Amino acid sequence: MRINTILKNIVNKTDFNFNAAYAFLFGMLGALVVLTLVHFFMLPRITFAKVNVTAIVDQFIQQESAKHLSEIDLKSEVQWFGKQLEKNLQQIAKKNHLVLLPSEAVIAGVSDYTAVIQRMIR
Repeated sequence: MRINTILKNIVNKTDFNFNAAYAFLFGMLGALVVLTLVHFFMLPRITFAKVNVTAIVDQFIQQESAKHLSEIDLKSEVQWFGKQLEKNLQQIAKKNHLVLLPSEAVIAGVSDYTAVIQRMIR
C-alpha cells in the first residue's frame, strides 16, 4: 500500500499527462504504419538491366563507314547518334524504372535491353 501511495504522490506532483503521452506514441505508430505501406506498395521498384553499348557503337561505326560520308557529314551523324543513344537510354530507364548498366559490368541475372535500344535508334 505504501508504494502505491508514493507513486500516486509522484504522479500528482509532476502533473504528467499520460493521455498526451499515449496520443503521441500512437500517433508515431500510425505514421510508421503509413510510411511502411507507402514504401512497400506505392513506390516503384527499381531493378537493374544491361545494355551492350559497345555492340551498338560498333554497329553504328560499321554502317557509317560503308556510307563513305564527308568529314562534316560524318561528324553530324556521330553527334546525332550520340544524342539518340543517350535519349533512348534515359527513356527506357525512366519508363521501366531501371538502372541500366553496361553489359561488361554484369555477369548474369539481369535483362538485356540492347536490342530494344538498337530498334529505337533506327
